[in-house]
Amino acid sequence: MMLLALLGSLANLFVVWRIRKLRRNPASQWRQKAVPAGKLRVENLQIALSLVTLALLAAEWVTHPIVHRVP
Repeated sequence: MMLLALLGSLANLFVVWRIRKLRRNPASQWRQKAVPAGKLRVENLQIALSLVTLALLAAEWVTHPIVHRVP
């Protein structure tokens, strides 16, 4: 389950990064409309939630052996 969360979070970050990169591409500027503020807020929320997921996964991987006394 943790692997699925990791892959989903990384895929989400990659997709948002790719969308923003394509928007900044000079060749696509002529056909682009201004991005609505709501869409940018949703993208920022997706980035924040993906980063929180990665932080929680890292915390779990660090604390799990400590809590359960796994050598």
